[in-house]
Amino acid sequence: MAMRGTARRAESPIATRARSFGWDRAATATLRHSTLPWFESLEATPLQALEEIGIRDRLSLVGQFAAHQAFLQFAGVRDGGFDEKQWAVVRKRSADCRLIRTEGGAPADDPLPVLTPIQQFASAVGAPSLDVLRRSWARADTVYQEIESKLRADVAADLRWLRASACGCISSPGVEGLRLLLAQTTGRFRCADGLCLESLKAAAAGGEQVIVIGDGASPLERYSAIAPLQKLIGAFDGLTERDVVERVLAAVAQTRCLFVLTRADSFDESSRRVVDLLLAADAGVWAGADGAELPETVWFLISPRLDARRGLDSHLAAMPAVSRKEWLEALVQSPALGRYLDDGELPAAANEALSRIREPLRSYIGAVALLGSRAPKTIADRFLERLLSTSRASDLVFEDVSAIEGGDFVFVSEDVHRQAVQSIPAASRPSLYNVAAELLETIEWKSPEETIRTLRRLPPAALSPALRQRLAAALIECGRYVDARQLAPEEPLLARIERRMGDYGPALARLERLNHGDFDSQLLRAELLLLTGRGDEVAAALD
Repeated sequence: MAMRGTARRAESPIATRARSFGWDRAATATLRHSTLPWFESLEATPLQALEEIGIRDRLSLVGQFAAHQAFLQFAGVRDGGFDEKQWAVVRKRSADCRLIRTEGGAPADDPLPVLTPIQQFASAVGAPSLDVLRRSWARADTVYQEIESKLRADVAADLRWLRASACGCISSPGVEGLRLLLAQTTGRFRCADGLCLESLKAAAAGGEQVIVIGDGASPLERYSAIAPLQKLIGAFDGLTERDVVERVLAAVAQTRCLFVLTRADSFDESSRRVVDLLLAADAGVWAGADGAELPETVWFLISPRLDARRGLDSHLAAMPAVSRKEWLEALVQSPALGRYLDDGELPAAANEALSRIREPLRSYIGAVALLGSRAPKTIADRFLERLLSTSRASDLVFEDVSAIEGGDFVFVSEDVHRQAVQSIPAASRPSLYNVAAELLETIEWKSPEETIRTLRRLPPAALSPALRQRLAAALIECGRYVDARQLAPEEPLLARIERRMGDYGPALARLERLNHGDFDSQLLRAELLLLTGRGDEVAAALD
């Protein structure tokens, strides 16, 4: 992989400002992504002025652009298409280039297919060709996946910005929630999410005033909690609590105000009485008081498959809200991102029940986990025999970890199963993979998804030809044609993949080299003849 080249030094301070975007104000106030640095001033080079950079950086920029497009789709924001003048690049030593957007156009009347702006951007930066861009059914997420897969092999590369662009969020109270707040003149709303305040401040560009009540509050100092009201009514010198309330009511009649309550437990008594009187008078819009619950922050992560996205949503829902941002940022900067993009596999949550199991039983559980989250008990017993263990599957049953169900050894959850696999010491894995591969040939899985989950945990070199073919067939069934093509061991299977990907000519040529294949191959050949305009040969092929 070529390293970074030279570029003309054209950096200058560039600030991305929401007002420069033709998007909904509620959207610009709540969108958070590495390509949208609303609150930063950065030394950057306009994309139009960017000259020679390395292949790795070009691919990283395309990946970040694809992630930006995927994020906008996730947020439901209609864009105006690719315009070179709206983009800039931040370059730092020892890190990949960071892509930032500095302007945004009004939504297009007739939105382009998602791949079109990505192809235009790739051409603008001179990026190498990508297989995924030749697939009309591809998504922005799959473009990112192919680029990340290409670049992750370069272990020396610092890809912090490519990886950072894989996640983002729509901060509380969300686009619809903020529109609701901005349309109100009075009302009370409850919001426990810390990002809600940032969204309100960012949105206060249309005549509203956002006043945070509670900053600097001290129960020992009179009016300390409501000190921010002074920018609305002037100094408190000599004012009684009723005087303060009357002046605020007069000001609210002239100016739309959004009041945000924080640190209520630190209020002094005078501040508390003023706030209670204002709430009773329905003065302005209040967030943080009792009232309608505002939506919490919604998190985005590049997800090439919808089932992986559903699993992520469940994982985040089970996690404390304050931990989600840190967890996602750690995920995208770790090798676990590649496993999530390829197979939808999330890092296993710590399971104390598994960690409490004594050795060597804990190691045996990890070894048996290579057979899948559910495996026939007889196969698990044979595996343990091959490891020269006197233990059997029934000895590995522990509460909150594993069980025997209908003749199968099963893990209580996919999360526990992943943790068991990840607990296997690196030095022990090669020999265990080889033993597991022999036994896996005898297992029949209930679905292609289960086949993929189990076999993808083994490195390709450990898979026998029979397992490679089963894995490739399962990947094809799930529409993962690019992954399947890397594994397919037989010409007919490769032809089937090429037909699904729209490469009709190569698929037909592959089948014709076989002369006489099985029934399915001959049927596929007839279909390809029809698709390539050789309809006069179809009847003979079917005969």
